[in-house]
Amino acid sequence: MHIRRKPYSLEPEVDLHNPFGNAKSVRRPSGVIFLNDREVADTRQCKHCGGHFVVRQFSGIQRGICMNCGGWTCGQSKCDPCVHFLKKIDQYEKGIRLVLR
Repeated sequence: MHIRRKPYSLEPEVDLHNPFGNAKSVRRPSGVIFLNDREVADTRQCKHCGGHFVVRQFSGIQRGICMNCGGWTCGQSKCDPCVHFLKKIDQYEKGIRLVLR
């Protein structure tokens, strides 16, 4: 998604041919998205849910670093309490946790 600003407007124009045109390159990405054999976006992985997300400029989505474990979080409300994803997997295997959410 290549973003160009309209003259005298704060709304960006969106290029529909590249949905990751406003993706921001990050240091030490957790993953990469490829389209047509081209690397188009870097991803980060949430330490609390294990999900990957693309860091996008001007998206307004609040994400950040957990002050308890120091890992990146995706910003979802289920990831607010600091329970590391690997700990959730251990609890699931022991039968303590029924669902990995």
